[in-house]
Amino acid sequence: MYGVGSMITSLLPIIVAIIVVFIVVGIIKGRRGNSASLILEEFNFNEKGEEFLFIKGRVSGFWNWVLSLFDKAPTICYTCNKQELKIESKTKSNIPLINITCVTSGMLKSSVLLLVISIICIIVGLPTAPVTFGGVLFLGIILLIVYTMNKKSMLFDIYISENLPMIKIRMKRGIINSLDIDKFEQAANMLKKTVLENNLK
Repeated sequence: MYGVGSMITSLLPIIVAIIVVFIVVGIIKGRRGNSASLILEEFNFNEKGEEFLFIKGRVSGFWNWVLSLFDKAPTICYTCNKQELKIESKTKSNIPLINITCVTSGMLKSSVLLLVISIICIIVGLPTAPVTFGGVLFLGIILLIVYTMNKKSMLFDIYISENLPMIKIRMKRGIINSLDIDKFEQAANMLKKTVLENNLK
């Protein structure tokens, strides 16, 4: 009986850490709302091209990361020309730009709270007791990687008329991929300008 109690006590920090992580993730999702969160694979912008913007990304998440190792992860592609926005995933849809009422864009930063929790887990897990604190140390490292990958994300919010749901695109960097902020801002301005021109016709 003593052994069971000792085991439960040793696992307590891990259980508490996991609960805290779930709470933090819930808070972050609540603030950002439902969205298409993508690990960015391609972001092409050509101001003079007919199709001036192309975005391709795989859907984020641990399981999708595993699937990506086998080239099986689901992807979403957004292509915009002067008349319409094309969305291609499991299905295809075209949205005329004249039906889009507004486009907003910006940058998101990962929650500092996530960084704090990861550092705490690493510090707690550093003592030489791998059975007791190894899980906490591993969790801290994972959270630090998640924070780094989500440190900066680009976003587009596309508002559609006729009470249709808003399109939210969240583009995150991968471990290797970087974000070209200047190109993103140019693309955002071009998209807003093109939508406005269609609405003024």
